[in-house]
Amino acid sequence: MKLSEKIYFFRKQRGMSQLEVAEALDVSRQSISKWEQGTAQPSIENLTGLGQLYGVSIDTLINEEIPAQCPPQAGCVQETALEARQDGAKRKSRWALALLCVFIAGVVIGALLTIWEVGKPEKPIPIKELDREVVTIDEEFTMKP
Repeated sequence: MKLSEKIYFFRKQRGMSQLEVAEALDVSRQSISKWEQGTAQPSIENLTGLGQLYGVSIDTLINEEIPAQCPPQAGCVQETALEARQDGAKRKSRWALALLCVFIAGVVIGALLTIWEVGKPEKPIPIKELDREVVTIDEEFTMKP
């Protein structure tokens, strides 16, 4: 199991949120998220803190050959398969909501731009650019009283 997976596994086993782990280690919640996604690696100091927080050795965290098992004295919470699926569903629904918000914002901005363009007065066309026809009138006009 990779380091990122173990960080996630042990956090879930302890029943902690990313924010709780971040506060315990004095780092940002985004750092915890990046570690769990594998896009960043924790420093040695943070690995030590994670090991102490989760009740495991640094070797257990970084060695991919050692399986992730929660020590009995660590007070782990056993996550059920249903809870894991629900956690994944929550993430998917957050993404769907974010995409929906972006779509709605695009529609609203498009509508506002359309309304703004419609409300603008048209620019006058210079007479020199107009196509003119020569009209001759052969009849006389008289005004009737």
